[in-house]
Amino acid sequence: SYGKVKKCKDINTGRKYAIKMFPRQALCKPRMNAERTTALDDVLREIRIMSRLAHPNVVRLVEVMNDEHHERLYMVLEYCKMGPLMRKNMQD
Repeated sequence: SYGKVKKCKDINTGRKYAIKMFPRQALCKPRMNAERTTALDDVLREIRIMSRLAHPNVVRLVEVMNDEHHERLYMVLEYCKMGPLMRKNMQD
């Protein structure tokens, strides 16, 4: 896990969102693998994939923000009031 997810609310509309926050410093550290990739590579791939998806069962990516002043990357996602699927009891 590279970042944290927090719930937020748009002060103008009252709409709730989930914001995934990533510290740039942690994302840019090179890994010791053959490809010499970084966590930033994974996050950018996630952004590319999510920006192309449009399905009612997939969380929608609303916006991506790069805050150079605080050296953070933010992914604004639609808010799912039921929480993560991992916490649900899957009984059928």
